[in-house]
Amino acid sequence: MIAVKQKIHNRILEKIYLHMVIDKKIPNKKKGKKRIYLFGTPQYMNYGDIAIYAAEMKFLKKYLPNYEIISIPERFVSSKIEVVESIMDDKDIIALQGGGNMGDVWQFPDMLRQDVIRVLGATHRIILFPQSLSFNNKKWLEDMCQILKGCKNISLFARDEFSYRNMKKYFPDNVKCFLVPDMVLALDNEKNYKIKNNKKATFFLRKDKEKLKNPRLEQIKNIISNRYEIKYNDTVENVWYKIDD
Repeated sequence: MIAVKQKIHNRILEKIYLHMVIDKKIPNKKKGKKRIYLFGTPQYMNYGDIAIYAAEMKFLKKYLPNYEIISIPERFVSSKIEVVESIMDDKDIIALQGGGNMGDVWQFPDMLRQDVIRVLGATHRIILFPQSLSFNNKKWLEDMCQILKGCKNISLFARDEFSYRNMKKYFPDNVKCFLVPDMVLALDNEKNYKIKNNKKATFFLRKDKEKLKNPRLEQIKNIISNRYEIKYNDTVENVWYKIDD
């Protein structure tokens, strides 16, 4: 009964927040100003994706200080593509949110990504922040490849060897592919945490469909439990909170 009440409470909070969030109008550009439009930023309870977004913003501000950054949350992507197209010029850059949702495992964000590339890729430079990709559906992969063929200048960054090999194997030759670390590793530890030797360890185990079954997991847990008290956690939150800038 408690779990049911929590789910209802959680759903109410989500609906209240979605009604509170006002779709912000993209301001007109100042003459001579260059912009980066960052599409697909997270507004959901995955702390890893939120950390990736924070790292991307820090990276862009550090290395492209002369650019104005316009962040477009995932739920507003569809309504903003044509708006951005109407105000962009040749000096502007399209950036796409990094993470682990390229392919057909998480279809909604990938459909949005495809829409951005399809509309803007033929005329503008596009950069995909480090992603993991997984294609189980052949047609889905073929559609992505067809969209990528129409791109003028696109660079895709993979955050793991598997994704990089598949990018090089399947994507058309006009696509520039690179292997780099996850963007979240660009964040610095700004606090001096005091580590206590309390013989505790935390396991971060995914609960969603990204989690793969690994026969060695129980063996690893048993080895660690002989030395440490284990606490289980996840970077995906069960309770829904409001996320703002």
